[in-house]
Amino acid sequence: MEENKQSVVAVIVTYNRFELLKRCIQSLRDQTRKLNEIIVVNNCSTDGTLEWLNSQNDLTVITQENSGSAGGQYTGIRTTYEKGYDWVWCLDDDGYADKNALYELLSIKYPEFLVRNSLVLDTNDKNNLAFGFYNFTTKEYIKHKNELKGEYYIGVPNFFNGSLIHHKILEIAGLPLKQFFIRGDEVEYAIRMRKLGIKMVTIYSSIYFHRMEKYKLIQNFLFSHNFLFISKEKRFYHTKNLILIHKIHNIFSAVSLVKMFVIDFILILIYQKDYRIILAMMKGIYKGLMNKIQ
Repeated sequence: MEENKQSVVAVIVTYNRFELLKRCIQSLRDQTRKLNEIIVVNNCSTDGTLEWLNSQNDLTVITQENSGSAGGQYTGIRTTYEKGYDWVWCLDDDGYADKNALYELLSIKYPEFLVRNSLVLDTNDKNNLAFGFYNFTTKEYIKHKNELKGEYYIGVPNFFNGSLIHHKILEIAGLPLKQFFIRGDEVEYAIRMRKLGIKMVTIYSSIYFHRMEKYKLIQNFLFSHNFLFISKEKRFYHTKNLILIHKIHNIFSAVSLVKMFVIDFILILIYQKDYRIILAMMKGIYKGLMNKIQ
């Protein structure tokens, strides 16, 4: 197809994940549809990553102060835009692509989709979705590959895990918000695109592997809540950035945020039993309300 003749660059953001990074890069080298360039944004890793990257002759390496996944994707995507590539393929260092992943993304019969994502499966159990997602069309929470119907899903629930974005989209939507650092930058970016009327799609035949994020889905007649077992640092940014997304896009109501945070408080006490995570969450609420980015 015509799209298979267009230029594609991959962007990987990394920080102190040397072995996982090498696995990710090798999966890009093994793609049946070859890339025009592989850009690695190194967030000042201290584990030997930079020395190894500098010894590779097929990589473009950008080293910067640690600015998280958000700052890394901002730098990488901006670089590809300035170079004029047709497509940028965004990946995190802790995942890796099936050898046909890029080919499948470029070969779909729907040229109107200019934001395309691979289906993200669990590295250890390839029948499970690594993160799971709520299908707003069928009103179902999808956790397993065999629950999927059709060829694609309208929406991108796992941004930056095998996300292919066309140059035209960057002209319309701009770049990710580097101020988010981690947790929520991909959510904000997807919300921004959806509000601009940009069609996004997850292609089931294109596979990307990622370790399953530990979560517990709480569902009953009162509410549905996805509780994440994350560290205090991630809980801080997760909480703060949810508030900032509300301020930017008003996608959550004040009531829904309060309900979400109260439920998380309770579940942290029940399942994680770590008051430091509670304190990190409270700090995140304060920073989000004060609109101070850290």
